Amino acid sequence: MQKILPTLLAVMTFVTGVMAEPLKELTSVGDPPYFKRYEGSVLFRYAGKKYDAFVLPLGIATEKETFKDSLTIEGEIQKRTYAVPGKRSALEVYRNYRKELDAAGWKTLWEGRGPKDLGFFFPYYWDDIGDGSSYNQYFSYSPESMIYWAGKIEKPDGVYHAALTITEYRDGMTVFTLEKGQAIVQVNTVKVAAMDEKMVVVKAAEMGDSLKSVGRVALYGIYFDTNKADVKAESAPTLDQIAALLKEDPTMKLIVTGHTDTVGGFEFNRELSTRRAKAVVAELNTKHAIAADRLFPFGVSFASPMATNDSEEGRAKNRRVELVKM
Repeated sequence: MQKILPTLLAVMTFVTGVMAEPLKELTSVGDPPYFKRYEGSVLFRYAGKKYDAFVLPLGIATEKETFKDSLTIEGEIQKRTYAVPGKRSALEVYRNYRKELDAAGWKTLWEGRGPKDLGFFFPYYWDDIGDGSSYNQYFSYSPESMIYWAGKIEKPDGVYHAALTITEYRDGMTVFTLEKGQAIVQVNTVKVAAMDEKMVVVKAAEMGDSLKSVGRVALYGIYFDTNKADVKAESAPTLDQIAALLKEDPTMKLIVTGHTDTVGGFEFNRELSTRRAKAVVAELNTKHAIAADRLFPFGVSFASPMATNDSEEGRAKNRRVELVKM
């Protein structure tokens, strides 16, 4: 009994937080793009992935990690946890965040407060951010004060989604020293991005086979910034293969077709897709000496989708350049 008691007391002390680590700022990380932190708060947890899928809740939790409505987004994921100093309520912190987010141009997709709006299981989704640490119960034992917001913003460097979750820490195991009632903020951001595809470059022979069999080939290796028509430098490998195809058959003529998703109006996207198709033709003409009269640029906006435009995955498939045999 004498040997067991000290061990038991040590475990109890750790669980209750007495032996927990003091909060320390992760100075090497910084805040997420287009998302300010609450003044004076400490960033003490971080996990990130260059490319993965993230479920953005847009409805009440029906069970663990299952929601009445949600959006699955693929791209660069960053997860941050902040501790707010002093006795700031979750609502006060949230109002400050919303003021900044609204002013910055973020669009609200969904928000809720407490178990009635969010569901009993909602808090469990936020404790484990995938940083490898144990005893994470920052949210699961503090559901009553929890506030959640999901939003989206489009910027020149890409489309971002964010999940903002705030609660007042009440109980639960943690490796950090937290005060009862201290506001905890979780900010998860996803920059929508295409996967770094190692097989995205379609070889000239494969393009030729597709043109012979179905009369067209869809290409995803030609890149543009959001709402812009300048061909990006990383498009060079695909352009090289198109040029090789055309040089192999000097009689071949192609329609270069630009396709978009449904973000924005039809006419806006028709004009954008036309400019993009023309930009591809210009690249082939000026950098690869392909005669301009062999290439016919044409923009179709979102008139010919490859997949549904109701999901990020579908929209990514619809943003493409196609070659059509004449």
